[in-house]
Amino acid sequence: MTDLRATYRLQLREEFGLRDATALVPYLAKLGMSHVYLSPCMQATKGSTHGYDVVDPTRVSDDLGGQEAFDELVAALRAHSMGLVVDVVPNHMAIAGRANKWWWDVLRHGRKSEFARFFDIDWSVSNSILLPVLGDHYGRVLERGELKLAFGQDEIVLHYHDQDFPIDPITIDAKPDIAAINDDVDRLDFLIGVQNYRLAYWRVARDELDYRRFFDIDSLVALRNEDPEVLDATHSLVFEWLADGTVDGLRIDHVDGLRDPLGYLRRVREKAPSVWLGVEKILELGETLPAMWPVQGTTGYDSARVVDGLFIEPASEKAFSEIYRDVCEQPDGWSEVVRGAKRYVVENVLGSDVARVTQLLGDVCNERRRFRDFTRKELRTAIEGLLVSMPVYRTYIVAENSQVTSADTAVVIGALHMAREMSPGIDSELFDLLALLFSLELTGDAEGEFVMKFQQLSGPVSAKGVEDTAFYRYSHFVALDEVGNDPSHWATRPDDFHEHAAQTQRQWPLTLNAGSTHDSKRSADVRARLAVLSEVPSAWAAAVRRWMSINAVHRRGEWPDPVTEYFIYQTMIGAFPLSEERAVAHVMKAVREAKLHTSWTDPNDEYEHAVEQFLRGACGSRAFNDDLDEFMQSIVTLGRINSLSAIVLRFTMPGVPDTYQGDELWNYALVDPDNRNAVDFELRKNLDQRVVLPEGDDVGASKLFVTAQCARLRSRHPQSFGSFGDYKPIASAGAKAAHVVAFGRGEDIVTIAPRLVKGLSGDWADTAIEIPSGDWRNIFTDERVTSGSLAMSALFQRFQVAVLEKIDV
Repeated sequence: MTDLRATYRLQLREEFGLRDATALVPYLAKLGMSHVYLSPCMQATKGSTHGYDVVDPTRVSDDLGGQEAFDELVAALRAHSMGLVVDVVPNHMAIAGRANKWWWDVLRHGRKSEFARFFDIDWSVSNSILLPVLGDHYGRVLERGELKLAFGQDEIVLHYHDQDFPIDPITIDAKPDIAAINDDVDRLDFLIGVQNYRLAYWRVARDELDYRRFFDIDSLVALRNEDPEVLDATHSLVFEWLADGTVDGLRIDHVDGLRDPLGYLRRVREKAPSVWLGVEKILELGETLPAMWPVQGTTGYDSARVVDGLFIEPASEKAFSEIYRDVCEQPDGWSEVVRGAKRYVVENVLGSDVARVTQLLGDVCNERRRFRDFTRKELRTAIEGLLVSMPVYRTYIVAENSQVTSADTAVVIGALHMAREMSPGIDSELFDLLALLFSLELTGDAEGEFVMKFQQLSGPVSAKGVEDTAFYRYSHFVALDEVGNDPSHWATRPDDFHEHAAQTQRQWPLTLNAGSTHDSKRSADVRARLAVLSEVPSAWAAAVRRWMSINAVHRRGEWPDPVTEYFIYQTMIGAFPLSEERAVAHVMKAVREAKLHTSWTDPNDEYEHAVEQFLRGACGSRAFNDDLDEFMQSIVTLGRINSLSAIVLRFTMPGVPDTYQGDELWNYALVDPDNRNAVDFELRKNLDQRVVLPEGDDVGASKLFVTAQCARLRSRHPQSFGSFGDYKPIASAGAKAAHVVAFGRGEDIVTIAPRLVKGLSGDWADTAIEIPSGDWRNIFTDERVTSGSLAMSALFQRFQVAVLEKIDV
């Protein structure tokens, strides 16, 4: 098993399969990576662009090359002394006709199916599964002749456009006259009505769905991996890989969606005591990963938040708030935006999920005379208030074994207090009941089921409310609108960074340090560039006002709204140069995700047309583009220096650095699908890895060089990193001391990273740090340094970042 030192994330799809990944192994080995970190490679739906819509977890995807191609990749990695980390999807599977043979069998046989227990279906609602797949009301679809019986591969099926549904054999004659049934609407309706599923208009899912989904995606049905039999079946291939040492690590996707995350992780850990386990987990500000989880850490959103914040000027928070209030006409603050977004989600997006939890609470109340008269409306109001008030994605109470921590209790009590204030019309005793339930002071089957299902729902409410709604409604400073970040927390001070790093080394030394991911709203380079704006708030405010004046001619009445226009200008700077088509695609996604003036399910064509025309007008405006170009001249290079500084921090601070595909060069990508575009690996393979100053480096050779040098450093000094390498902050002194972050790893590595470089004005003055005893080499310039006081002006004369490696003389 290869020790995890540096991972490289690859996004597989039909156009870039396992053999393409194999072809990259020599390049990645030369780059210094220890592990390839694959997106899900099990069989997914045809044409999947991400792999999280798995239809068969028992085999490698044929679309990606199949088992043979997977074996070739493993062999190539071993030949280059590299390892493999794979992405596991334990929470859900895709509903995709026959491709998902388990789900198909459940639709055919209903509760009698041997796979009925695999999926999180609420059979108490009905013996038939609601399938909201129709483009119109069922009766209209049927009467238009869009539903027909047909001969499938080896059975009779119900056909609707490009979808097939099984017919339960006991509901139809062995040799039926299909044509006769299709010609008789009433007869066909009767046959459809006795199936184990109910076809319905897609909008019905908002309120009446009877199976748990992945967030609000009806085509992804949740699994019950808390059942050992289900776990063994869905993880059979993964467990084979763990048993024979094929993989060195697992990324556990959406761990918060599982009924009992700790129980699941313990079962996986039993299968592989020494494998690296990382969880995809959003940690809110101040929240820590549960110490009892048998994992090495997270996938790195928390470290990205801390590193990004170092490049934001703390003193400019007030100025940016004033700009936002002025330009955007005094919009709500972050906490108000989050509450509004979560409220929208529980009322309009996850209504069926809220209804199911409400029913469970109703069952609890019905068993107790003191609470029996609470109405369904009151119960739902209280639950919605609690969901909106949760400060974290979820708690980890386990009703089955009476497991509840003081941290979980504190979270729920605080959220209940807020929910109580939000609902003054609700009898206070209902919230007292909820407190008793979450503290497990009231027990029973119904009580436990309510607690467990609520926890599985609070995560999706936060994800949809914050990541997929609030981030697009709040454009105060979009560099902070990132997965795992909290826009109300403005910046990271060096002391905060050192505290985070030291804690990471003590508790999670092998957690991932991410920059960009496939889920990033903006790539690390975009965020690093936007951070420069925090150092020039006056110039930024003036520029925005100029641009709003220049582009006023492109507006259509009040549209776009000021918050969206402000969002647009920040986007154009972050992804500069941004083509018109990329701009339109990104902003259209943003306004739909915001769900204020338009949405994916209820598009407002007039609003969207106005925004698109504004964008196209601005992109074609010479006056605006000339002004933008001039403004960017003072931003681009500083953003590149921020990016290089962030790389040396991620590669040398406690944790394991993760590089997203293509991110070793400048990568100004926006949210998916923009950040999942094809990568030009030939360019990267052929680019010289040498010292190149970021000024004039439009490709990113300097970034490739820094990435490679840092990765190779980790392989030369494994004892200084990982579980055994300690972390020592190094203080700086002098007039510009606040502009540098320095620390030592082990006895032979010193990292010196600049921050807030605009404020330096090119002059480090008398700023210096004290280098530990010994002789040292700058890994980027090969300059020699001796112990004692080291002036920053001398250190950064040839290159803008530095990592010192101790040498033997």
